[in-house]
Amino acid sequence: MSFDKQVVDDVDEVDIAIVGAGIGGLCAGAILNTLYNKKVGIYESHYLPGGCAHAFERRAENGVTFTFDSGPTIVLGCSHEPYNPLQQVLRAVGVDDEVEWIPYDGWGIIEHPKNPLLEKRWKLKVGQNNFEEGPLQMFPSNSSTALDEFNELREVTKPLVVGASTIPAMAMRPGSTSLVPLLRYFPSLMSIIGNGVEVSVGPFGPFMNGVSDPYIQLIAS
Repeated sequence: MSFDKQVVDDVDEVDIAIVGAGIGGLCAGAILNTLYNKKVGIYESHYLPGGCAHAFERRAENGVTFTFDSGPTIVLGCSHEPYNPLQQVLRAVGVDDEVEWIPYDGWGIIEHPKNPLLEKRWKLKVGQNNFEEGPLQMFPSNSSTALDEFNELREVTKPLVVGASTIPAMAMRPGSTSLVPLLRYFPSLMSIIGNGVEVSVGPFGPFMNGVSDPYIQLIAS
């Protein structure tokens, strides 16, 4: 790896240098600076920080400007418990109340927007049963078989998500003392241990056994 000497000479001295201003780098920098009082330098080659967690604008032919979110999340949430890892970090560094959280109920999907003969417009709604009653009925080769396969897949993958709503990501630690902060969440910890460590850290492939519908295979991948 080589560096331009002038660039290196112009960089301030820091305690910790983080290469990459994606969501991981930014969160690590905020925690190290705020909670551990470290002087942190975060270096990014892109013209915007944030990685997938940033927005960008595009102007339509009629002059209307649209703002797109590169990385929306439907895993947990930011405005209500159980909070997702990003919100946990913002709370830890004391700035979560400075963010305006705008909940959404789904995405508008446009397929083949430049082909009037193939164009389709539909909404992917978030919430219980909306997927099963919506896209899962519209797109699989056999909706009844796909529903059975989807429910079976959801059942066998339950051990992967146990504790996700009760153990915050900020409690996770590497190394030999990793279990110590998890003792505060003892019931969920016992559920994870009861399922076996290999279930949580092993490959996802074995869970796909028995899934034959191409649409289920696509969304699960």
